[in-house]
Amino acid sequence: MVAATVLGPFAATAVASADDASREDHGVGGDERGGLSAITECVIVNGDGTFTAFFGYDNRTGGAAARPLGDRNRLRGADGAAPTTFAAGRRVAVFSATTSGSRIVWRLGDRDAVATPRSVPCSTNPSMPEAPVTLLLMLAPTLVTGWWLRRRQRLLSCATAARSW
Repeated sequence: MVAATVLGPFAATAVASADDASREDHGVGGDERGGLSAITECVIVNGDGTFTAFFGYDNRTGGAAARPLGDRNRLRGADGAAPTTFAAGRRVAVFSATTSGSRIVWRLGDRDAVATPRSVPCSTNPSMPEAPVTLLLMLAPTLVTGWWLRRRQRLLSCATAARSW
Protein backbone atom coordinates (compact mmCIF):
# COMPACT_ATOMS: atom_id res chain seq x y z
CA MET A 1 0.00 0.00 0.00
CA VAL A 2 1.50 3.33 -1.06
CA ALA A 3 0.02 6.82 -1.11
CA ALA A 4 1.00 10.48 -1.07
CA THR A 5 -1.05 13.43 0.10
CA VAL A 6 -0.44 17.14 -0.44
CA LEU A 7 -1.30 18.79 2.88
CA GLY A 8 -1.17 22.46 1.89
CA PRO A 9 0.34 25.51 3.56
CA PHE A 10 -1.93 25.42 6.61
CA ALA A 11 -1.35 21.81 7.59
CA ALA A 12 -1.21 21.33 11.33
CA THR A 13 1.18 18.50 12.03
CA ALA A 14 3.50 17.94 14.92
CA VAL A 15 6.95 17.51 13.43
CA ALA A 16 10.55 17.44 14.45
CA SER A 17 12.67 20.50 13.89
CA ALA A 18 14.70 21.06 10.75
CA ASP A 19 17.88 20.59 12.80
CA ASP A 20 16.70 17.12 13.85
CA ALA A 21 15.80 16.25 10.27
CA SER A 22 19.24 17.26 9.04
CA ARG A 23 20.83 14.71 11.38
CA GLU A 24 19.34 11.91 9.31
CA ASP A 25 21.94 10.71 6.80
CA HIS A 26 19.94 11.84 3.78
CA GLY A 27 17.21 13.88 5.48
CA VAL A 28 17.93 17.01 3.43
CA GLY A 29 18.33 17.16 -0.30
CA GLY A 30 17.90 19.80 -2.89
CA ASP A 31 19.01 22.06 -5.65
CA GLU A 32 22.03 23.78 -4.11
CA ARG A 33 22.46 26.10 -7.07
CA GLY A 34 18.82 27.21 -6.88
CA GLY A 35 18.55 27.50 -3.09
CA LEU A 36 15.72 24.97 -2.94
CA SER A 37 16.04 22.08 -0.46
CA ALA A 38 13.74 19.13 0.24
CA ILE A 39 13.55 18.12 3.92
CA THR A 40 12.38 14.90 5.54
CA GLU A 41 10.48 16.26 8.55
CA CYS A 42 9.56 13.10 10.40
CA VAL A 43 7.90 9.69 10.08
CA ILE A 44 5.06 7.83 11.76
CA VAL A 45 5.35 4.04 11.86
CA ASN A 46 1.81 2.75 11.34
CA GLY A 47 0.53 -0.41 13.02
CA ASP A 48 -0.16 -2.18 9.71
CA GLY A 49 3.46 -2.50 8.56
CA THR A 50 3.52 0.80 6.67
CA PHE A 51 5.06 4.13 7.55
CA THR A 52 4.11 7.70 6.66
CA ALA A 53 6.77 10.30 5.93
CA PHE A 54 6.22 14.05 6.08
CA PHE A 55 8.27 16.27 3.79
CA GLY A 56 8.84 20.00 3.76
CA TYR A 57 11.20 22.33 1.96
CA ASP A 58 13.30 25.46 2.29
CA ASN A 59 13.20 27.90 -0.61
CA ARG A 60 16.04 30.40 -0.32
CA THR A 61 15.69 31.74 -3.87
CA GLY A 62 14.09 34.96 -2.65
CA GLY A 63 10.76 34.30 -4.37
CA ALA A 64 8.39 31.58 -5.49
CA ALA A 65 9.97 28.77 -7.52
CA ALA A 66 8.57 26.10 -9.82
CA ARG A 67 10.00 22.66 -10.51
CA PRO A 68 7.93 20.44 -12.80
CA LEU A 69 7.70 16.75 -12.02
CA GLY A 70 10.53 14.87 -13.69
CA ASP A 71 14.15 13.90 -13.04
CA ARG A 72 14.75 16.93 -10.77
CA ASN A 73 11.50 16.66 -8.79
CA ARG A 74 10.17 13.18 -8.18
CA LEU A 75 8.94 10.89 -5.43
CA ARG A 76 10.13 7.27 -5.33
CA GLY A 77 8.91 4.50 -3.05
CA ALA A 78 5.34 5.80 -2.82
CA ASP A 79 2.63 6.63 -5.32
CA GLY A 80 1.70 10.26 -5.68
CA ALA A 81 3.48 13.42 -6.60
CA ALA A 82 5.71 15.94 -4.93
CA PRO A 83 4.70 19.62 -5.09
CA THR A 84 5.68 21.58 -8.18
CA THR A 85 5.45 25.12 -6.81
CA PHE A 86 7.48 26.34 -3.85
CA ALA A 87 6.68 29.51 -1.90
CA ALA A 88 9.63 31.44 -0.51
CA GLY A 89 10.94 30.45 2.91
CA ARG A 90 10.76 27.36 5.08
CA ARG A 91 7.60 25.26 4.74
CA VAL A 92 6.96 22.39 7.16
CA ALA A 93 4.99 19.20 6.38
CA VAL A 94 3.92 20.25 2.89
CA PHE A 95 2.97 16.71 1.91
CA SER A 96 3.05 13.17 3.22
CA ALA A 97 3.63 9.80 1.61
CA THR A 98 2.81 6.33 2.95
CA THR A 99 4.43 3.08 1.89
CA SER A 100 4.84 -0.52 2.94
CA GLY A 101 8.36 -0.41 1.49
CA SER A 102 11.61 0.33 3.29
CA ARG A 103 12.13 3.95 2.17
CA ILE A 104 10.64 6.95 0.43
CA VAL A 105 12.90 9.25 -1.56
CA TRP A 106 12.04 12.78 -2.69
CA ARG A 107 14.53 13.99 -5.27
CA LEU A 108 14.57 17.76 -5.59
CA GLY A 109 17.32 19.13 -7.75
CA ASP A 110 20.54 17.12 -7.52
CA ARG A 111 20.06 15.48 -4.12
CA ASP A 112 17.60 13.25 -2.28
CA ALA A 113 15.61 13.62 0.95
CA VAL A 114 15.21 10.08 2.27
CA ALA A 115 12.71 8.79 4.81
CA THR A 116 12.85 5.36 6.41
CA PRO A 117 10.98 3.90 9.39
CA ARG A 118 14.08 4.80 11.45
CA SER A 119 14.02 8.51 10.51
CA VAL A 120 13.14 11.14 13.13
CA PRO A 121 9.73 10.16 14.59
CA CYS A 122 6.88 12.65 14.59
CA SER A 123 5.77 13.71 18.04
CA THR A 124 2.20 12.47 18.61
CA ASN A 125 1.96 12.47 22.42
CA PRO A 126 0.64 15.48 24.34
CA SER A 127 3.25 17.10 26.53
CA MET A 128 2.94 16.73 30.30
CA PRO A 129 1.98 20.37 31.06
CA GLU A 130 -1.09 20.01 28.82
CA ALA A 131 -2.46 16.97 30.67
CA PRO A 132 -3.46 18.75 33.96
CA VAL A 133 -5.08 21.60 32.03
CA THR A 134 -7.11 19.14 29.95
CA LEU A 135 -8.18 17.26 33.07
CA LEU A 136 -9.25 20.50 34.76
CA LEU A 137 -11.28 21.57 31.72
CA MET A 138 -13.01 18.20 31.66
CA LEU A 139 -13.84 18.23 35.39
CA ALA A 140 -14.77 21.91 35.78
CA PRO A 141 -18.38 21.60 34.51
CA THR A 142 -19.04 18.64 36.82
CA LEU A 143 -17.61 20.43 39.85
CA VAL A 144 -19.55 23.64 39.17
CA THR A 145 -22.79 21.74 38.63
CA GLY A 146 -22.32 19.80 41.89
CA TRP A 147 -21.63 23.02 43.82
CA TRP A 148 -24.69 24.72 42.31
CA LEU A 149 -27.01 21.78 43.17
CA ARG A 150 -25.82 21.65 46.81
CA ARG A 151 -26.23 25.41 47.17
CA ARG A 152 -29.73 25.27 45.66
CA GLN A 153 -30.70 22.44 48.02
CA ARG A 154 -29.50 24.46 51.05
CA LEU A 155 -31.39 27.56 49.91
CA LEU A 156 -34.59 25.57 49.36
CA SER A 157 -34.32 23.93 52.78
CA CYS A 158 -33.79 27.37 54.40
CA ALA A 159 -36.81 28.77 52.53
CA THR A 160 -38.95 25.80 53.60
CA ALA A 161 -37.87 26.23 57.24
CA ALA A 162 -38.65 29.99 57.11
CA ARG A 163 -42.18 29.34 55.82
CA SER A 164 -42.92 26.90 58.59
CA TRP A 165 -42.44 29.63 61.22
